Amino acid sequence: IFSIVISTGVFLLVYPITGIIPAELAPIPFGTVVCGGHAYTADPDPKGTNIRSAPDKNSPVLRVITHDLEGTAITLAGSFKDWMLIQSAEGVTSEFRFQGKGWIHASLLAVRAVHNSGRTIVLYSKPDTGSQAVKTFSGETEARLAGCKGHWMQVKIGKKQGWLAPGDYCGNPVTTCP
Repeated sequence: IFSIVISTGVFLLVYPITGIIPAELAPIPFGTVVCGGHAYTADPDPKGTNIRSAPDKNSPVLRVITHDLEGTAITLAGSFKDWMLIQSAEGVTSEFRFQGKGWIHASLLAVRAVHNSGRTIVLYSKPDTGSQAVKTFSGETEARLAGCKGHWMQVKIGKKQGWLAPGDYCGNPVTTCP
């Protein structure tokens, strides 16, 4: 906790400052996969979603994304194991804004598997349209993130895990994306 220290000449008064977190982003770990795209928060915790300084549940919290019933739009920068590196976050109905890098556990973020043309969506075994189909479906469904590579999203839909191709998901919590 940061504090303000005031010297009166006789006494030293210390006042804690709340709401400021003295954490800084840790070095990006070797093996982090670069990706781009958008997702949204899908964390049911009413206290909000932690943005951490490193991809570890015990690392310091940089900021807490306030809970927004519509979700918070997240811009992704990479992934490492089951953590997502973000570069910004913006509340949909709240005033929350975050600019900078930080880590959120992948299971707390989601995209909607959807294709506006109505064609069947394929969940691939690898980030390659030539790879085996893990699952196919039509319509729209929420998919929790597990990782990313380029503009491909590794997701979990029910008990199945695989990759959604660019254009087969929407990372905006309030629209269906073009």
